Amino acid sequence: MRRQLLSLLVAAACVGGCQMKKPATSAPPVPKVGPVEVGGFVEQWNAPLMAGHISRLVLREDMLFAYTASNHIYALSSTGGQILWGHQLGQAGDQILAPLVMDKGLSVIPGVSVIDRVEKNGNTLPPIEIGHSIRSSLAGAGNFVYCGLDYPTGGRLAKIDLTKPYNNTIWEFVIRSGISASPVLFQGIVFAAGEDGRVYAVNEQEQVIWPLTEGYFQTDGRIVADLKADNTGLYVASGDTKLYCLDITTGHLKWQYYASVPLADSPAVTADTVYQVVPLHGVVALDKTTGDVNRKPRWSVPFTNRFLAEDAGYVFLQGLDNSIIGVDKKTGEQKFHSQRRDLVAFASNPKGNLIYAATGDGHVLGIQAVTKPGTVGQVVKTDLEFVPVAMAR
Repeated sequence: MRRQLLSLLVAAACVGGCQMKKPATSAPPVPKVGPVEVGGFVEQWNAPLMAGHISRLVLREDMLFAYTASNHIYALSSTGGQILWGHQLGQAGDQILAPLVMDKGLSVIPGVSVIDRVEKNGNTLPPIEIGHSIRSSLAGAGNFVYCGLDYPTGGRLAKIDLTKPYNNTIWEFVIRSGISASPVLFQGIVFAAGEDGRVYAVNEQEQVIWPLTEGYFQTDGRIVADLKADNTGLYVASGDTKLYCLDITTGHLKWQYYASVPLADSPAVTADTVYQVVPLHGVVALDKTTGDVNRKPRWSVPFTNRFLAEDAGYVFLQGLDNSIIGVDKKTGEQKFHSQRRDLVAFASNPKGNLIYAATGDGHVLGIQAVTKPGTVGQVVKTDLEFVPVAMAR
């Protein structure tokens, strides 16, 4: 009886305030401000979208677009990370393609069979009904855009008037296969490529301009990578394992690079270099204006799968483990890399040195590599392994 009474008293005491001791835990790291070592990375800005998993980042002009898995899209300033707007476009599971930024920051975004438009202040305009499946991203300027459309009998390159919600197709250029690669508009010429390997150049009145026998340049493989163009040429990555540089006005071959495996990624074109992702080989760097017709790479970096940015001395690449790798621009020799384990999406920036990335918890980052001594920033520990990460003030 006494033993039962003692048990009841102990139980009552525990109800009143008996607590289990928690295991001792180390205090969270205290942020410190100080110099950042060369070879580190600083966050120039951090935009906490908190929007779930970010599946894709796309840089267009001065705007950075973050796509979530459910097709909620955010537009941010690429320089400061300010959130300009956020909208749900289409339904979860719809194919929402990369945006095009027009005059005054108007974002034009192709969906399944409509084109959505969002002004820079977040105001949405009525959607443009196309009436056919949109297969490629857009090129364009002013009130007109160009894209690939699907038809039962093949693909069409269409010119669309954005001022008309209906009956807006100005012309359709017939191509016997689908157009998955985004066309490009450069100096009043629309360049487009079909999955049959043919590359076309037409003016804004639908006239073929290349003086070639068949009117097009023929590759020997499928073309699904977006086309790129500048004053030095038109760049076409083909499934026939070659990257082509074509003369804009004639369509003749200027040079080509043999990759040895089919190419499906669009090249990144900077002021003096073309960076091409080659499956199983990594990123290769090719000189734009100097070299043989059969171009040899300046260097290649294995275990990388995206060009991110460059500065005067370094090129920054995405590693297969989602790390950021800095290599010497001339030699490709690896100089430093990030240690973060939480980056899940990146965007290519061919016109600057800011690196754009997103974390698994919905933060979008503008990251700067520290390549010179003297940078001061706030150093914190954020990785699972508590590797120091520098964060700029």
